[in-house]
Amino acid sequence: MTRSPRTFRITPAACSTRGRAWTLVRTTVLLGIVTGGCGRSGDAGSAGALESRAERDNGVIVVSVPGDRFTTVDQVPVTISTTAPAGHAARAVVFDPEMAGWTLIDRTPARVRTDSRGRAVRTERYLLEPFLDGAYEIPSATVAFAEPGQPPAFELSTTPFEVSVISVLAEDASIDDLAPPSGPVEPPALAGDRGMPAWALALAAVLLGVGAVVVVRAVTSAGRTEEPDLAAEIGRLRNEPPTDARDRLASLLRRARATHSHPSLDAMIERLDRERYAPPGREERNPIEPQIDEALRLLTSGGGVS
Repeated sequence: MTRSPRTFRITPAACSTRGRAWTLVRTTVLLGIVTGGCGRSGDAGSAGALESRAERDNGVIVVSVPGDRFTTVDQVPVTISTTAPAGHAARAVVFDPEMAGWTLIDRTPARVRTDSRGRAVRTERYLLEPFLDGAYEIPSATVAFAEPGQPPAFELSTTPFEVSVISVLAEDASIDDLAPPSGPVEPPALAGDRGMPAWALALAAVLLGVGAVVVVRAVTSAGRTEEPDLAAEIGRLRNEPPTDARDRLASLLRRARATHSHPSLDAMIERLDRERYAPPGREERNPIEPQIDEALRLLTSGGGVS
């Protein structure tokens, strides 16, 4: 049966831990009821890497993924690389995959190196997970370049592009195959019949019970160990330049607001956004240290993250 493509636009996912737990349960169920289709997922992402690139005045931003096809149980790595012109620095990248229906599983902090022309190259990596099969958009990424102590000279934004997410179900499977039987179900054969003996049925019941306990413990453990520590990330902003720290602080507070709406968070994010393009010298009148302290107070008091 041919599956028509579908495009999903889903509201932001709750958090990375729920995404991992959902993947574990979903994979366990699919492996238990469907075996023919799971072997086909190895073909996903084999068509070559895709990228979107923007350049101007020796400034570059590139968004890339390792392929154009993935399965519903894959995690999709997205790499964003920025190259700043000589004498300029790249501000924090603005990239929001959750608005395009993805679940954000992990984000690797930016790493900086120098290329052969003496330009600073920053690379960061996002790990995304789809919710259902269909067409998904890799959204645009935006970065601003500025000289030290000066407002941004210019911005670059990539063009969004789409990737396909295919189901791990076999191509000839349909919803009717998963429908309950229309008639009464025959009871299992007892010992002495031609069916499975009673001891085998008891052993199967025990194994199913053990498997359920393992899945529940794994999901519970993931919930305890994978919760992102936003307060620790905000605390480390004290070691970054004020302009980068301000951009990064706004991004972290947006992550907190995605799952815990609070007026204090909204007001602080709006204030940080106004200061991003403030005239030179505004940083001295609005230092970043008190704003970091204020954000930490919000987090520890329960205003932004539980």
